[in-house]
Amino acid sequence: MAQYKEFQFAWWIFILIPIWFTVAIPYFSLDSGMTLNTFLIASAIFIVVGLLFFGMKTYVDDTKIRIAFGIGLIRKTIHLNNVKAVETVRNKWYYGWGIRLIPNGWLYNISGLDGVEIKRKDSVSVIRVGSKQADVLRKAIFEGISRN
Repeated sequence: MAQYKEFQFAWWIFILIPIWFTVAIPYFSLDSGMTLNTFLIASAIFIVVGLLFFGMKTYVDDTKIRIAFGIGLIRKTIHLNNVKAVETVRNKWYYGWGIRLIPNGWLYNISGLDGVEIKRKDSVSVIRVGSKQADVLRKAIFEGISRN
């Protein structure tokens, strides 16, 4: 039974996709040299990225932390018995959104700058998980660690 669930919506995806179509369709229509194949391939890439990253779900249950992006093809699981420490953090703005390699580990974030940093027993690198409710997420992870 999940003790923590959060869904974060990636508003920026739904700004980029309409911008692409607003710019590309007139450009394509003006016979500017963009071929139909180029237009379709670029449009398909935008749509696939939208499906893969339209949001991020974070779950904490009795045994693990699960992070899933978009439709769920991209995901990460961290077992609570492998967590050494967890603390709330504020990410630097230039770390960006998505899945990023940061100086001391990996960042999983879809919007905002707040999150938790998870230190694992089996690795020197950390995992940062973006969250609108970083304190609540940290508490849920800590409680899960305490039960294990």
